[in-house]
Amino acid sequence: MSVPVEQKIVTAHFGTVDGAEVSIFRILNNTNDYIEVSDYGCTIKGIHIHGRDGQMHNVLCGYDTLEEYQTGRLDLGAVTGTLNGHPLPTAHRHWNVEEVGENHLFLSCRLPAESTPAGIACALGARVMWVNLNRIVIDLFATPEQDACISLTSALVLRLQESPSFAGYTLRTFCPEVLLGGQKVPVAQTSYGELAFVPLANRPQTFVFDKEEIKPMAELSHVEAALTVSAYSTMTAMQVSPQPDLNGVEVRPFLQDGLSLAAGQSFAGRIICGFDRLYTKEELEESALSPFAAFI
Repeated sequence: MSVPVEQKIVTAHFGTVDGAEVSIFRILNNTNDYIEVSDYGCTIKGIHIHGRDGQMHNVLCGYDTLEEYQTGRLDLGAVTGTLNGHPLPTAHRHWNVEEVGENHLFLSCRLPAESTPAGIACALGARVMWVNLNRIVIDLFATPEQDACISLTSALVLRLQESPSFAGYTLRTFCPEVLLGGQKVPVAQTSYGELAFVPLANRPQTFVFDKEEIKPMAELSHVEAALTVSAYSTMTAMQVSPQPDLNGVEVRPFLQDGLSLAAGQSFAGRIICGFDRLYTKEELEESALSPFAAFI
């Protein structure tokens, strides 16, 4: 006798585009933290996690309405990319829902040749998972119908603290190199050496790691918010930059030079972001287990 799988995804109406219904999918994990994903642009709309105060906080910058996503920033949580150096029209498009699982959502999108600036048809896919320990996993896929150079990403603009000041944010990297003035510099020769957390710079910081296997690339931390965000990727670089207009910090993994593919060949990339509690020394020394112990 088969045991039914508990459904942890809740679907809600978000609006309509050209007569088609747009939905919001809420994916929960075992601590009732959850993310919100829309099939419009394959967009991560919210990341809701429990804070030090025990209350739920949305740490992702996003819009409230579908109309705002239709007219706002293209890259605010949506899947974006380039094809032969030209932007792919993925953000302002209704994606197809291919699969709704226990903790994941698989969406697809086919771009006809006439809709891309490069004039090349391309099939796209994205699987978004929200797993225990507050990890969001985004798998991206692309297959062009002609030889092409392609790059895909999903940039997240995070707001760990409501204060408009970026004071309190610190950053470190596990990558071997930092891109400075267009040149790769060994991380040991920068302030990020020895895995040190340094205050968030007021300009974009680009970390480079050109190996194929998944490696941690950057960690963004805020002591007052008691949160650390760890960003991993199979891409070749990670850019972290303040976004003053949104009062947030953008984390963007990307392929520096794109990936050259033959017709019918596929790209596959993975992005992982983890959200972890920061504990004070006093909390760690307490004998009683914290309800957030699972996040360590």
